[in-house]
Amino acid sequence: MSVPVSIRRLLFGVRTRPSTVRGAPATEEMIDTFEAEAAFILPDEVKAWVRFLNGGCLQIGGLYGIRTRDTQFNIEYVWRIFPTWKSRRWIPIADDGCGRYFVLMPEYAVEGRNPICFVDPWKDEETVQYLVASDLWHFIEFAVQCFENGQMGWPLDEKFVVSRDPDVVKCQGVLLPWVAERLGEEL
Repeated sequence: MSVPVSIRRLLFGVRTRPSTVRGAPATEEMIDTFEAEAAFILPDEVKAWVRFLNGGCLQIGGLYGIRTRDTQFNIEYVWRIFPTWKSRRWIPIADDGCGRYFVLMPEYAVEGRNPICFVDPWKDEETVQYLVASDLWHFIEFAVQCFENGQMGWPLDEKFVVSRDPDVVKCQGVLLPWVAERLGEEL
């Protein structure tokens, strides 16, 4: 598996903070060591992701990698803060710059896709607030368009999200953001 061309093109246009260097691609040795220490195999899309861009930042928040030079963008570092995430195989993919995380959740996988969920440790570090994308590639597309390009609609606008990520409604066991909003959940 490799990073889709559309995602590569999108990321080449991303502005980064002047003080931030995008992470060098992860090597196979780095991935093997990470998997051995984590005691589980990373999903293929995560391996493809870290081979392409191993950590870095958006204008708001960061995208994570493995064995990164900057611990701010490091999956292992987040696991030290929230050790139960590692045992649950929750893989932090990004943060919003305000102490909240976007986490790949294999436990909610549908049709081979690992959805990305929003977790707000300020509320409860062990509870998913809602689902934001059906897979890593849709998440990256939404995050870049929202955080970098100021495109509104994600994740709360049902029509906007479903028109771009129709598989998001197939995920079971976790609230969609517009449902959480209608139920009065504080987002």
